[in-house]
Amino acid sequence: MNGVAQVAPPQEVDVAKIEQELELLWREVESADHPVTRATAFNLVLVCQRGAEAETRELVPELALVHPTRTMLVSLDESIPAAQRAWVTAHCRKLEGEQRQICSEAIILEMDGDSALRAASLIHSLSLGSLATAVVWHPSLPLAHPLLANLSRSADRVITCATDHLAPASTLKPWFELYESVPQECVVTDLLWAELSGWRGAIAELFDKCTTVTRLSEVRIHSTGDKLTCGALLCGAWIASSMEWQTTSVALHGRRPVIEFAGEHRLVFSPDGGSAPAGMEFLFSDGTTAAVLRDRDHFTLTCGPHTHAAHVRDVDMLSLLAHELHAWGRDPRLDKSVRLAHDWLPELLFS
Repeated sequence: MNGVAQVAPPQEVDVAKIEQELELLWREVESADHPVTRATAFNLVLVCQRGAEAETRELVPELALVHPTRTMLVSLDESIPAAQRAWVTAHCRKLEGEQRQICSEAIILEMDGDSALRAASLIHSLSLGSLATAVVWHPSLPLAHPLLANLSRSADRVITCATDHLAPASTLKPWFELYESVPQECVVTDLLWAELSGWRGAIAELFDKCTTVTRLSEVRIHSTGDKLTCGALLCGAWIASSMEWQTTSVALHGRRPVIEFAGEHRLVFSPDGGSAPAGMEFLFSDGTTAAVLRDRDHFTLTCGPHTHAAHVRDVDMLSLLAHELHAWGRDPRLDKSVRLAHDWLPELLFS
């Protein structure tokens, strides 16, 4: 397949006539030599603060290459009075060896940020009702914004970019609150979970090689900085939930959070202040050890005398978003991990 191309610069249109203008745009794009197929798998709503519009707009054609959607890029500007402006455009790609173009439409909305109700109403009216809706919430906007609360009541999927894996674990608290507040049928995830897929894959590969995994007794998770990080917390929760360990106590030993589990299992978080490479140590009841360490572009997996290198794939916001939009359904691994991390966090913050 060829790359994606914008059929024309975005045309400013009357907000009340967006649908009519889109129909006109399609008639202009269609030609006998280059027939067009309008492809729309779902509604995609990208919401950002006005200052982040340029970087967010760059995602639209790239996402259209892998996900044919009706895309709405909503830019909120709380500094302007009650106002709405709209532009329409389309992005097409040619099928290899054919003249036919597969095209997706994009609607760009600039709105004042004070009226979440007005913004939500317009977004709902422009969504194709027969299709599912995914909302991508840009980190330039707070998770507690009333527009996100409104959209999540009817969206099928909400993808946030709330934090990164090196941020203090306390920054996950607002995201946990969002996760708990949305309707059961709405799937909520954060790009952090996709970003950690490399770690999860490396650990799973290690466990495949370590036949003594059932005798795992202690996990030590090292992280940079002097505080427990979001990545360390979620990785620890994923390991504990995968092993089906039952929490018995959560406490701070000095500055090291320690979580005890039934059956004499233990999880120790070690914020090392950058003095040690980020990684994990695994201690087994028979005295053997294993480890996963990250060094720039590769993981080093060590199990007893055996050492193996695993490549770390490059990730950016586009690749993470594409990954999350492919994984449309609920991820039970995320659900279990979030529940554990959510239960641990208050004790870890206030012990």
